[in-house]
This record gives sequence, structure tokens and C-alpha cells, in this order.
Amino acid sequence: MQRLGFVAILVITVVFAVYSPLGSITATPKFWRDEAIPFEISRTFIELGKLDVVVAPGIVDGRPYLTHATGFPLTVPLAGFMWLFGIGVLQARIFMIFWILSTITLLCFVLRKFFNLNAAIVGTLLVSTFSSFYANGRTMTGEIPGLFFLLLALYFLYKRENYYLGGFLLGLCAVTKPSMYLLVFPAVTFEFIFFQRPQPIKQLFKVAIGALPIILFWIWIIVPHPFWRSSWVELFYFYGHAFNADSVLTQFPKNLIPILMHSTTLYFLVLVGTILFAWYRGAYNYSVNRLLWFTFFYGVATIIYFLRSPGWFRFLLASEVLVLAVLYPALLYWSRKIRLPVVTIVFFLAIVQIINYFFLSNIPSGTKSIEMGTFVNNRLLAGNDATIGFIYMPTVAPLVSSYRRYQVDSIGGDQEYGRNPLTLSEKDLPTYIMSYNNKYGAYKGVLDRNYINMDLATPTGNIIYKRK
Repeated sequence: MQRLGFVAILVITVVFAVYSPLGSITATPKFWRDEAIPFEISRTFIELGKLDVVVAPGIVDGRPYLTHATGFPLTVPLAGFMWLFGIGVLQARIFMIFWILSTITLLCFVLRKFFNLNAAIVGTLLVSTFSSFYANGRTMTGEIPGLFFLLLALYFLYKRENYYLGGFLLGLCAVTKPSMYLLVFPAVTFEFIFFQRPQPIKQLFKVAIGALPIILFWIWIIVPHPFWRSSWVELFYFYGHAFNADSVLTQFPKNLIPILMHSTTLYFLVLVGTILFAWYRGAYNYSVNRLLWFTFFYGVATIIYFLRSPGWFRFLLASEVLVLAVLYPALLYWSRKIRLPVVTIVFFLAIVQIINYFFLSNIPSGTKSIEMGTFVNNRLLAGNDATIGFIYMPTVAPLVSSYRRYQVDSIGGDQEYGRNPLTLSEKDLPTYIMSYNNKYGAYKGVLDRNYINMDLATPTGNIIYKRK
């Protein structure tokens, strides 16, 4: 029966992973800038052998730390997959579906080791019907691959007590999506100091030794000159101003009320309260207490980071998944208290989440960026050696060859990579120019002197200008 339950979960996962109201897995979520950048990094690695973004034909920006919000454990394997099966958003989405299926399978295995088979099936079912798991998982932004490494790390740290390997996996987790998963290190540190017996510092040192090779390799990739002080100053400034805000309090006051009233917040407040009370009443065995303490410490850290952000719930995804994963013993405790079969409670929660996914979740859909990339490649660049300059169009630029495009874009609020192609000398200007919202500002004069409007109907409505 349990095997049939796991097969049913895999079927649910496949259906949820490929579902789109527009009928295409590339349409939902729509191809957006946060996944377009790691997609471009993977493409650049295939075409130029560099983990960076292209700013001119065959030339990269040279400051990888600006664009490595998603790390090499995702971008390099994605590059390998696209090298084998072709470069495109469809191939990348299929690659991410493999990550989703792998993570669901691993989650069931890990929960089975920490709890029992019933808890593993229920926890995995609740995660497999959680809409955010797919809204973030189908995109190339690193949340689900990072979660995969985190689950493995927790298994080796707390069940196998292999601290070197656990640390190595924590390192992979952290560099896959640094904004979310660097926080695992303070969470593990607090948990070990308070609950690791004996010799917490000695075991933490082993974890650190295990993570160190991955962290050093990551630094070597993202810091162009690791022995230059200026490189570190720029790096720390960028990570310290990721949201173009000075402190937690900058975003916190205006976000507080909307966050507290958000349905996701209310839902998880109820679930967390359910777990905490049942935990206090002894519903969880001592052997899983350390997992629960890690979940608590990591959850607090992600909430603080989330409050600093503009209110992006994706920073809470891993914490939410862990809450759903460890929920079953609490549900079992409450089912006995209220004399209601636990299967009824689980079924109710799963149905609520399924309804939310198909009818209430706000996952933007669209294919215009992909269509625009196809339009540029087929209508403008096919059969010639023309080039094109993209001005603040990060979801279209990566769909064009690294040898055929210029681009400029902003990131992190006040940082830019690339150079506005209209600032080039007249002999170096690209064949075509297009811009986000057709705004050229101070460079409109350069555009008018050197380009003509092609008057083409484009998928995104952007005007394409051709050099005279």
C-alpha cells in the first residue's frame, strides 16, 4: 500500500510539474529575469567556456559575483544538459523537472529515515501538492536543487553523523542559491552549540572542513581577483545592498501588515503552531529533535531575510517545505485529541493545497519573451552576421547567441552589467537595437542619427531599429 502511495505521489508530482494554464511548461511560470540570468550563464559556459554573462559578442562582464545568485551546482549541469539536447527554455524546464522528481524522491527517503514510512508518505504528499514547490522549482533559480543538497546534508549530519560529508553537502546547498541557503550555516552552528553532545565545537569544525572546498571553489568562480581588496569591497557592497535597501527596518514597516494578512502566512502560522504545541506535548521522538531545532533556527533566519526583502515569499520556500515535511507526527497527535482519523486531516490539507495550486495561486504565465527570442533569431539574425543590442531586456538577450549580441542591464538595485550599445563608436554600433519599453533617454539622438524604425510587429510590442 505504501508503495502505491509513493507511486501516486510521483504521478501527482509529474502532473503538477508540467501543468500550465497555457498548455506549455515553458509558459508557467513565465520566463523571467531571475532565471534568465542563470540560463545565460549556462549558455555562456557552453559557447565561451566562462561562467558569466555576455555584454558584447564573445565578451563577458568580468564580475561574476553580480550575476551568480544561482551557483555552479545548477548552472554547470544545466549547461551539460543543454549541450546534449540543445539550448532553449524547454530543455531547461525539462532539466528542472528532473530536479523536482529527484527532490521528491529524496525527501521521502530522508523522512523515512527520520520518522517512519507513514510520516514519509504524508510529508512527501503535502510537499508534492504545495504550489510554491513548483512555482519556484520549474524555474532555473536554484531553490529546489539547493533543497536537494540540504536534505542530503541533514541526513548525513543528523542520522549518519558523517560531519565531513554533511558539511560538503551544506556547502553545495549554500552556493546553489546563496541568498537562501548561506543561512544554513548559522542555523547548523546554533543547533550544534546547543544540542550536539559531546564536543560541539570539534564536530562543527569537521562540518566547516567539509564545506570549505566548495566555498573556496565558489569564491574562485565569482571573485575575479580574489587577492585584490577592491574585489572584496565590491562583493560585500553588492551582497549588503541586494535589495537596494540599507537595513531590515527599511522594508519591514511597509511589509508587515500585508505579510501578516497574506494567506500563506496565516496558513503556515497555523501549521507551525500545530507542530510546536504537539512537540511540546511529546509527539516527536527524541531522535528527531535536532532536525526540528534546525528547522526552527533556519526558519527564524529566513524570516529575518524575508522581512528585509520586498516581500518575496520564495525566500521562505525551504522553511515551508521543512514544515510540511515534519508535520505528520503533529497531525497524528491532534487527530487523537479531536478523535478524527489522521487520514482525513491529511486529505483535507492536500485538497486545500491542490485547490490553491489550480485555482488560487498567482503564478504568472506567458511566452512573449521566448517568442521574441525566436523572432530575433529567425527574422533578424538567420543567414547573416548581424548583431543586436539589447537595452534592459534580460529575458530576451540570453535566447540569442553569445557571439551576436550586446546588452546592458541593472541588477541588485543600483548595479549594472554591460554597456549601453548606443555609447559605442559609430563604426562599432550593432546592426539592430531594441529596448525595454522603447525608452532610450539621453541616447535618443544617437538612435535617430544611426537607425531607422523597421516597423515590424513583434511578439512583445518592442520597436526594432536597424542601422542605416
